[in-house]
Amino acid sequence: MTSPVRGAVIGVSILVAWTIIGSVGFMVIEGWGFLNALYMTVITISTVGYSEVRSVSDEGKAFVMFLIIGGWASSVHALARIGQLLFEGGFFDILGDKKRLKKVMQLEDHYIVCGYGRMGNGIVEGLLERDEPFIIIDSDPSKEEIFRSKKVLFLIGDATQESTLLEAGIDRAKSLLALLPSDADNLYLAIAAKEVNPDIYLVSQALYEIAEKRLRKSGADRVISPYKIASHHALHAAVTLMPEKNFEIGRTEIGVPVSIREVIVNKGSQLVGKTIIDSNLKSEYDILVVGIKKETGEVLINPAPTDEIHEKDMLVLAGQNHNISAVQTLCG
Repeated sequence: MTSPVRGAVIGVSILVAWTIIGSVGFMVIEGWGFLNALYMTVITISTVGYSEVRSVSDEGKAFVMFLIIGGWASSVHALARIGQLLFEGGFFDILGDKKRLKKVMQLEDHYIVCGYGRMGNGIVEGLLERDEPFIIIDSDPSKEEIFRSKKVLFLIGDATQESTLLEAGIDRAKSLLALLPSDADNLYLAIAAKEVNPDIYLVSQALYEIAEKRLRKSGADRVISPYKIASHHALHAAVTLMPEKNFEIGRTEIGVPVSIREVIVNKGSQLVGKTIIDSNLKSEYDILVVGIKKETGEVLINPAPTDEIHEKDMLVLAGQNHNISAVQTLCG
């Protein structure tokens, strides 16, 4: 398959050839000078419709028809090849890259996100929502299309290299996030980043506990373990968010625990059909209903006093443990 550049060169060459043929033809057939012959050739090929330089002989008219057909076809072919060069040959991408690099040079007090994986994607989305200035560094060229579609500043390169960090403006940056896929790469990145800019606030992810210690020693201001965070959330969900389990939120002045508990309203409960205010949960038990999860999955946060309690509702109750237990008995 012909490359866009070669195709454009061939197309323009054919058009130039037809222009030469036309100019020579008019000079030979009509005896015109070069300028008049060239002028006649151009207006004939371009079909602009200007008047003829001079009257044309019958042989000249036949030549004009021949020139119109061949010249017009060559013009269309040349324009098509030039268009292919512009759109497929990366011409606009080159212009876009120049604008992008100019914007990178203008960045100040920005964030540098090194590595565009799952965590990197989430951080980028957050920075976009907050309208914070940032640039992404990633070594995978296939992600370039994603970055262009998101219209974000990026560099395709090795974030552990000093030259790449300098190109990203690390000397002017506010913070760097080391989110590379391996602890070794993040460690090397942390060392390189702190060498170039000792004052930059560096946040790094660490997959293993031993890497956390080494990253802190290398200068990382904060180290995050995605697996540790995920395990804590999973434990919290399993232990504290199961129905009829307490989640302690504090204690009263005399040390009585205050908790949140999810309680299901069963069939036959005296609360079924009553509004929150008519249930007297606040007045008699000093219990707050902070939420209701319906059987349909709908969740009401801070429900109104007039909201009605139905069978199979899950009430999120806040209060002292013994009072919550009493209300749980009412729920059946």
